[in-house]
Formats: sequence, C-alpha cells, structure tokens
Amino acid sequence: MPFKPHIKIPNEKTIKTFENTDKQIGLTIANNTKEIFNKLGT
Repeated sequence: MPFKPHIKIPNEKTIKTFENTDKQIGLTIANNTKEIFNKLGT
C-alpha cells in the first residue's frame, strides 16, 4: 500500500477526554440557546 493514513487508535484516556469535551460542548450549546431565547423573549 503506497498510502498509509496516520491514524492512532484512541486509548481509554483519549475516549474519556472526547466524551467529556462532547458533554461540555453540549452544555455550552444548551446554555447559549437558553440565553438567545431569553433575549428574543424580551
């Protein structure tokens, strides 16, 4: 194979970090959405 993608198999620590990041992003989006609706409501 002339082309080899440089992909590292994520270990448990990496997966945990991704999960935590997803949760933080999700919370941030939820909070921003609430703020936007509050501003639209006033």
